[in-house]
Amino acid sequence: MTLTERITVLHVDDDVQFGELTKTMLEREHDTFEVITESDPREVEGLLDKHEVDCLVSDYDMPRIDGIELLKRTRENNPTLPLILFTGKGTEEVASRAISVGVTEYLQKEGGADQFTVLANRILNAVEHKTNERKREQYRTVVETAGDAMLVLDEDGHIEIVNDALERMSGYDREKLIGNHVSEFLSPDQVQQGKAAIQSLLQDGDRDSERFTFRKQRPDGVLHLYEMTLSLVERNGFAGSVATIRDITDERRKEELLSGLFEESLHGIGVKEIVTDDSGEPVDYIYKRVNDRFEELTGLDADDVVGKRATEAIDGIEDTPFIDIFGEVALDGTTAQFEQYFEPLDRYYEVSAFSPRQGECISIFSDITERKNHEQELESEREFIEESINALDDTFYLVDVEGNFQRWNETLPKLTGYTDEEIDSMNALEFFEGEHITLIEEAIRDILQTGSNVTEAEITTKDGRQIPHEFRGVRMTDDTGQATGIIGIAREITTRKQRESDLKAERDRLDEFASFVSHDLRNPLNVATLRTELAAQECDSDHLSDVAEALSRMEELIDDLLLLARQGATIGDRETLVLQDLAVNCWRTVETGDATIIADGETTLAADRGRLTQILENLFRNAIDHVGGSVTVTVGVLDDKNGFYVADDGPGIPKEDREDIFESGFTRSSNGTGFGLAIVSQICTAHGWDVTVTEDDTGGARFEITGVESIQS
Repeated sequence: MTLTERITVLHVDDDVQFGELTKTMLEREHDTFEVITESDPREVEGLLDKHEVDCLVSDYDMPRIDGIELLKRTRENNPTLPLILFTGKGTEEVASRAISVGVTEYLQKEGGADQFTVLANRILNAVEHKTNERKREQYRTVVETAGDAMLVLDEDGHIEIVNDALERMSGYDREKLIGNHVSEFLSPDQVQQGKAAIQSLLQDGDRDSERFTFRKQRPDGVLHLYEMTLSLVERNGFAGSVATIRDITDERRKEELLSGLFEESLHGIGVKEIVTDDSGEPVDYIYKRVNDRFEELTGLDADDVVGKRATEAIDGIEDTPFIDIFGEVALDGTTAQFEQYFEPLDRYYEVSAFSPRQGECISIFSDITERKNHEQELESEREFIEESINALDDTFYLVDVEGNFQRWNETLPKLTGYTDEEIDSMNALEFFEGEHITLIEEAIRDILQTGSNVTEAEITTKDGRQIPHEFRGVRMTDDTGQATGIIGIAREITTRKQRESDLKAERDRLDEFASFVSHDLRNPLNVATLRTELAAQECDSDHLSDVAEALSRMEELIDDLLLLARQGATIGDRETLVLQDLAVNCWRTVETGDATIIADGETTLAADRGRLTQILENLFRNAIDHVGGSVTVTVGVLDDKNGFYVADDGPGIPKEDREDIFESGFTRSSNGTGFGLAIVSQICTAHGWDVTVTEDDTGGARFEITGVESIQS
């Protein structure tokens, strides 16, 4: 016996003492035995489920269930389990019944220790037989299901097994081959080749197989080239051999074709023989042949490569996956197509590999370094765009022409409360309710028709909140101009909407105030002015001139108040203006007396013409009112601050007043209204500019307007 693995035996006997004795004697007979004893046959089924039992030994004469009935039940669920009837009641009837239920062995109990030796041998034989049967069945299954054509021969060369693959490849009927000598299938020369291969394997125990090629005519008359690999089933006792046969006709033709194209190919080609370790794993390969393009694409000289191991020819190749990939192709007969960075040569290659025969690999490759570098640049650009999009506080989106989401940034799930998985299955219209759905539908139609659209609507979040947004969308098209989708930005405008609401409320209040000023104050003022003029015609009094001057001042106050109330910090469309030309025109509309303006050069800026005119006129009047009719006013450019200035050569403005002069009603002039500079400040703010006052080089007041991004000298 050669079994060395543990053998589990279940012994069933209602005599507990005899059961324990049997356990002791069997485990003493063979140290691989592990005996489980049971006195109740009804427990056997559970024990078989719990343990991996290799053999069941049972007594015959037991209460409730006899041994044969027990073995019969066991055989139904365990058809291959060895069953031994070990009984003290031996009759022909019992033996006949035992055989009928498929008992493996029938053994009668006798006195003395020899009976346990016999029982141990019967158990070993039964288990070994079962093991061999299982191995034979597994072996037969492997052969018959193998992809390669295979046949199994006995020691004398008779065919025992033929698989479907061999039947298909050869064209021979399997039933006509099985049982016949292999010479019925192969020629005498081929049989001799096989015998020589077997003898070689028997003499050299280090080799597992022997390979040779032969030509054979198929039953259809076509001559094919085959490759046979022979291996032994058992080496020492020589129980037979296994032949694996491959039809290599097409491979040989490909090889011949490849040989013709080898040097003409635009790709690099390398033929390799795989080197394996003792376990058969690939550890290296030897270059057998390379073409000229191989040298050009690698920078390696053929003389330094052919005949050498890859690890000798190329430093660091063992740290790349090439040995493993080419090894798998050569040893398993697979193919491979892949792209790989080859660090030793600092290049990217696109590689195709196949095996012309067992143990060999042919690789065909091209240098794709330039393409990969470009792809990496594109990937870096893509990552940059992705990071930039996700860095936006606004929501970025891309939808198809139906409104289904294709891409979005991280802001959308944060804003709406939906997950990326949920958004992926949603349509844009699902984020809106009521009238806002209609607004977005119209916006989508407009974008697809005209190319772009800006609209406002409220997004409804997952928890039901409605958040106002401004949507700016642009149509995406393919090369033919066909619309493929819409890309856009959604900006939350909650703060803006609130500000607009506040401004509207303020505007309503100011309109109400302006109405009061223009009607309720101006009408009485007009009456007072006319009455004063009539009184002056009827009588001569110094008081009337003072009244007329006061009424005129009230008129100016009302005009400034109306200007503040009706226009405030708002501007109209901007246009490109020449600062100096506008300043000179404004100067002509102001009562300047003997005052002088200096406005040299030609500086352009974008502004609301009417509101910039008000700035300049108010600053000019301010200079004349505070300095006098002989003042010189200069309009110049602030090169280092993106802006311009208006300066006078008067006494200037005290530092303690510079913070307050832009407040409404502040004035140090007896003739001023206190609103002129406040209007200047509001108009600058409406343009996005800043206005400050400082001291000019002449010592006068210098008003600087900065933040004018559009200014060009």
